[in-house]
Amino acid sequence: MAEVSAPEQPQDETPPPPAEKLNIRAILVSYQGAIGAGEQVKLSQPQAKARAEQVARLARRPDQDFGLLAKRYSDAPSAEQGGVIPPFEQDEVDPTIAQATLALQPGQISEPIESPYGYYVIQRLPNSAESQLAPPEEGPGIWRSVLVAFAGAKDARPGLRRSYIEAKEMAIHLRMRAVHPDTDFAAMAREYSDEPVSAVQGGRLGPMSREAQTPQFAKIMVELQPGEVSQVIESPVGFYIFKRER
Repeated sequence: MAEVSAPEQPQDETPPPPAEKLNIRAILVSYQGAIGAGEQVKLSQPQAKARAEQVARLARRPDQDFGLLAKRYSDAPSAEQGGVIPPFEQDEVDPTIAQATLALQPGQISEPIESPYGYYVIQRLPNSAESQLAPPEEGPGIWRSVLVAFAGAKDARPGLRRSYIEAKEMAIHLRMRAVHPDTDFAAMAREYSDEPVSAVQGGRLGPMSREAQTPQFAKIMVELQPGEVSQVIESPVGFYIFKRER
Protein backbone atom coordinates (compact mmCIF):
# COMPACT_ATOMS: atom_id res chain seq x y z
CA MET A 1 0.00 0.00 0.00
CA ALA A 2 1.36 3.39 -0.94
CA GLU A 3 2.21 5.67 1.92
CA VAL A 4 0.04 8.70 2.27
CA SER A 5 2.06 11.73 3.23
CA ALA A 6 0.60 14.15 5.70
CA PRO A 7 -0.56 17.40 4.17
CA GLU A 8 1.90 20.23 4.54
CA GLN A 9 1.03 22.66 7.28
CA PRO A 10 0.64 26.20 6.03
CA GLN A 11 3.49 28.37 7.18
CA ASP A 12 2.67 31.34 9.30
CA GLU A 13 3.59 34.28 7.13
CA THR A 14 2.46 36.88 9.63
CA PRO A 15 5.32 39.36 9.93
CA PRO A 16 6.73 39.86 13.41
CA PRO A 17 5.49 42.95 15.20
CA PRO A 18 7.72 45.98 14.73
CA ALA A 19 10.26 46.62 17.45
CA GLU A 20 9.17 49.06 20.12
CA LYS A 21 10.33 52.60 19.48
CA LEU A 22 11.47 54.59 22.49
CA ASN A 23 10.94 58.35 22.73
CA ILE A 24 13.04 60.64 24.89
CA ARG A 25 14.26 64.17 25.31
CA ALA A 26 17.88 64.53 26.39
CA ILE A 27 20.28 67.10 27.77
CA LEU A 28 23.98 66.42 27.25
CA VAL A 29 26.51 68.13 29.49
CA SER A 30 29.87 67.61 27.84
CA TYR A 31 33.40 68.20 29.14
CA GLN A 32 36.84 68.86 27.73
CA GLY A 33 38.25 65.67 26.25
CA ALA A 34 34.87 63.95 25.80
CA ILE A 35 34.04 62.53 22.37
CA GLY A 36 32.56 65.22 20.16
CA ALA A 37 33.24 68.06 22.61
CA GLY A 38 33.62 71.30 20.69
CA GLU A 39 35.85 74.25 21.45
CA GLN A 40 32.97 75.95 23.25
CA VAL A 41 33.01 73.24 25.95
CA LYS A 42 34.96 74.58 28.94
CA LEU A 43 33.90 72.28 31.79
CA SER A 44 36.12 69.63 33.32
CA GLN A 45 34.64 66.17 33.87
CA PRO A 46 33.87 66.79 37.59
CA GLN A 47 32.31 70.15 36.70
CA ALA A 48 30.19 68.54 33.98
CA LYS A 49 28.96 65.89 36.41
CA ALA A 50 28.01 68.56 38.95
CA ARG A 51 26.24 70.58 36.24
CA ALA A 52 24.30 67.51 35.09
CA GLU A 53 23.21 66.81 38.67
CA GLN A 54 22.01 70.41 38.95
CA VAL A 55 20.13 70.15 35.64
CA ALA A 56 18.45 66.90 36.74
CA ARG A 57 17.25 68.58 39.94
CA LEU A 58 15.96 71.58 37.99
CA ALA A 59 14.19 69.38 35.45
CA ARG A 60 12.15 67.68 38.19
CA ARG A 61 10.82 70.97 39.52
CA PRO A 62 7.21 71.73 38.59
CA ASP A 63 8.06 75.20 37.28
CA GLN A 64 10.55 73.91 34.72
CA ASP A 65 10.18 73.13 31.04
CA PHE A 66 12.59 70.39 29.96
CA GLY A 67 12.77 71.82 26.45
CA LEU A 68 13.89 75.23 27.71
CA LEU A 69 16.49 73.60 29.94
CA ALA A 70 17.80 71.65 26.94
CA LYS A 71 18.13 74.82 24.90
CA ARG A 72 20.05 76.47 27.72
CA TYR A 73 22.28 73.68 29.00
CA SER A 74 22.60 70.93 26.39
CA ASP A 75 25.75 70.55 24.29
CA ALA A 76 24.03 68.14 21.89
CA PRO A 77 22.79 69.10 18.40
CA SER A 78 19.24 68.37 19.60
CA ALA A 79 19.38 71.36 21.97
CA GLU A 80 17.64 73.65 19.45
CA GLN A 81 14.77 71.13 19.25
CA GLY A 82 14.35 71.18 23.01
CA GLY A 83 16.34 67.97 23.38
CA VAL A 84 13.91 65.88 21.32
CA ILE A 85 15.59 62.85 19.74
CA PRO A 86 14.00 60.84 16.90
CA PRO A 87 12.35 57.61 18.14
CA PHE A 88 14.83 54.74 18.36
CA GLU A 89 14.88 51.01 18.99
CA GLN A 90 16.58 49.60 22.05
CA ASP A 91 19.56 48.22 20.13
CA GLU A 92 20.18 51.45 18.21
CA VAL A 93 21.69 53.40 21.11
CA ASP A 94 24.23 52.92 23.87
CA PRO A 95 22.95 50.12 26.16
CA THR A 96 23.27 52.41 29.19
CA ILE A 97 20.90 54.94 27.60
CA ALA A 98 18.47 52.21 26.54
CA GLN A 99 18.41 50.65 30.01
CA ALA A 100 17.92 54.03 31.68
CA THR A 101 15.04 54.82 29.31
CA LEU A 102 13.30 51.51 29.97
CA ALA A 103 13.61 52.07 33.73
CA LEU A 104 11.62 55.32 33.46
CA GLN A 105 7.89 55.84 33.19
CA PRO A 106 6.69 58.44 30.64
CA GLY A 107 7.35 61.88 32.07
CA GLN A 108 10.03 60.76 34.52
CA ILE A 109 13.55 62.18 34.45
CA SER A 110 16.75 60.22 34.95
CA GLU A 111 19.74 60.83 37.12
CA PRO A 112 22.85 61.86 35.13
CA ILE A 113 24.08 59.03 32.90
CA GLU A 114 27.80 58.91 32.21
CA SER A 115 28.87 58.29 28.62
CA PRO A 116 31.97 58.91 26.45
CA TYR A 117 30.22 62.06 25.19
CA GLY A 118 29.50 63.53 28.61
CA TYR A 119 26.63 63.23 31.07
CA TYR A 120 23.08 62.75 29.81
CA VAL A 121 19.88 63.70 31.61
CA ILE A 122 16.90 62.17 29.84
CA GLN A 123 13.14 62.44 30.07
CA ARG A 124 11.11 59.55 28.74
CA LEU A 125 8.18 60.46 26.52
CA PRO A 126 5.20 58.23 25.65
CA ASN A 127 5.98 55.69 22.94
CA SER A 128 4.25 56.08 19.59
CA ALA A 129 2.05 53.03 20.23
CA GLU A 130 1.09 54.33 23.67
CA SER A 131 0.19 57.71 22.21
CA GLN A 132 -2.07 56.06 19.62
CA LEU A 133 -3.85 53.98 22.25
CA ALA A 134 -4.29 56.83 24.69
CA PRO A 135 -7.77 58.36 24.76
CA PRO A 136 -8.03 61.79 23.19
CA GLU A 137 -7.92 64.71 25.57
CA GLU A 138 -7.70 68.44 25.46
CA GLY A 139 -4.37 69.97 24.57
CA PRO A 140 -1.96 70.68 27.42
CA GLY A 141 -2.37 73.88 29.37
CA ILE A 142 0.02 76.79 29.21
CA TRP A 143 1.27 78.09 32.53
CA ARG A 144 3.24 80.87 34.17
CA SER A 145 4.80 80.82 37.60
CA VAL A 146 6.50 82.96 40.21
CA LEU A 147 8.95 81.38 42.63
CA VAL A 148 9.82 83.16 45.87
CA ALA A 149 12.87 81.45 47.34
CA PHE A 150 14.48 81.89 50.75
CA ALA A 151 17.91 81.42 52.29
CA GLY A 152 18.51 77.72 52.87
CA ALA A 153 15.94 76.54 50.32
CA LYS A 154 17.03 73.87 47.87
CA ASP A 155 18.96 75.38 44.93
CA ALA A 156 18.58 78.90 46.33
CA ARG A 157 21.01 81.31 44.71
CA PRO A 158 24.14 82.16 46.71
CA GLY A 159 23.83 85.32 48.77
CA LEU A 160 20.03 85.20 49.09
CA ARG A 161 19.21 86.70 52.50
CA ARG A 162 15.40 86.48 52.49
CA SER A 163 14.12 84.42 55.42
CA TYR A 164 11.46 81.71 55.25
CA ILE A 165 8.88 84.00 56.90
CA GLU A 166 9.75 86.92 54.61
CA ALA A 167 9.46 84.69 51.54
CA LYS A 168 6.07 83.36 52.62
CA GLU A 169 4.72 86.85 53.32
CA MET A 170 6.06 88.08 49.97
CA ALA A 171 4.43 85.17 48.14
CA ILE A 172 1.07 85.85 49.82
CA HIS A 173 1.30 89.52 48.83
CA LEU A 174 2.19 88.64 45.22
CA ARG A 175 -0.69 86.18 45.03
CA MET A 176 -3.10 88.92 46.16
CA ARG A 177 -1.76 91.11 43.35
CA ALA A 178 -1.90 88.28 40.81
CA VAL A 179 -5.65 87.71 41.17
CA HIS A 180 -6.40 91.37 40.41
CA PRO A 181 -7.65 91.67 36.81
CA ASP A 182 -5.31 94.58 36.04
CA THR A 183 -2.15 92.72 37.08
CA ASP A 184 0.28 91.65 34.35
CA PHE A 185 1.41 88.26 35.68
CA ALA A 186 4.28 88.05 33.18
CA ALA A 187 5.68 91.42 34.27
CA MET A 188 5.36 90.36 37.90
CA ALA A 189 7.29 87.16 37.19
CA ARG A 190 10.08 89.06 35.44
CA GLU A 191 10.42 91.40 38.42
CA TYR A 192 10.04 89.04 41.35
CA SER A 193 10.56 85.39 40.39
CA ASP A 194 13.71 83.68 41.66
CA GLU A 195 13.60 81.09 38.86
CA PRO A 196 16.25 82.33 36.38
CA VAL A 197 15.19 80.26 33.36
CA SER A 198 11.47 81.04 33.27
CA ALA A 199 11.61 84.51 34.85
CA VAL A 200 13.17 86.11 31.78
CA GLN A 201 10.21 84.78 29.78
CA GLY A 202 7.66 86.22 32.15
CA GLY A 203 7.38 82.99 34.11
CA ARG A 204 6.14 81.11 31.04
CA LEU A 205 6.47 77.35 31.38
CA GLY A 206 5.05 76.31 28.02
CA PRO A 207 2.71 73.34 27.49
CA MET A 208 2.67 71.00 30.48
CA SER A 209 1.36 67.42 30.65
CA ARG A 210 0.04 65.96 33.91
CA GLU A 211 2.05 62.74 33.69
CA ALA A 212 5.31 64.72 33.76
CA GLN A 213 4.52 66.51 37.02
CA THR A 214 4.68 65.83 40.73
CA PRO A 215 1.37 64.71 42.30
CA GLN A 216 1.02 68.11 43.98
CA PHE A 217 1.28 70.06 40.74
CA ALA A 218 -0.72 67.49 38.78
CA LYS A 219 -3.61 68.14 41.19
CA ILE A 220 -3.37 71.88 40.52
CA MET A 221 -3.40 71.23 36.77
CA VAL A 222 -6.68 69.37 37.12
CA GLU A 223 -8.36 71.91 39.39
CA LEU A 224 -7.19 75.25 37.98
CA GLN A 225 -9.24 76.72 35.14
CA PRO A 226 -7.82 78.98 32.40
CA GLY A 227 -7.20 82.46 33.78
CA GLU A 228 -7.15 81.32 37.41
CA VAL A 229 -4.27 81.76 39.86
CA SER A 230 -3.27 79.10 42.37
CA GLN A 231 -2.92 79.51 46.08
CA VAL A 232 0.62 79.91 47.42
CA ILE A 233 2.27 76.49 47.26
CA GLU A 234 5.17 75.62 49.53
CA SER A 235 7.94 73.43 48.15
CA PRO A 236 11.56 72.58 49.04
CA VAL A 237 12.78 75.32 46.68
CA GLY A 238 10.47 78.08 47.91
CA PHE A 239 6.91 79.32 47.47
CA TYR A 240 5.19 79.02 44.09
CA ILE A 241 2.30 80.89 42.52
CA PHE A 242 0.95 79.45 39.26
CA LYS A 243 -1.37 80.94 36.68
CA ARG A 244 -3.04 78.89 33.98
CA GLU A 245 -3.32 80.76 30.71
CA ARG A 246 -5.01 78.05 28.65
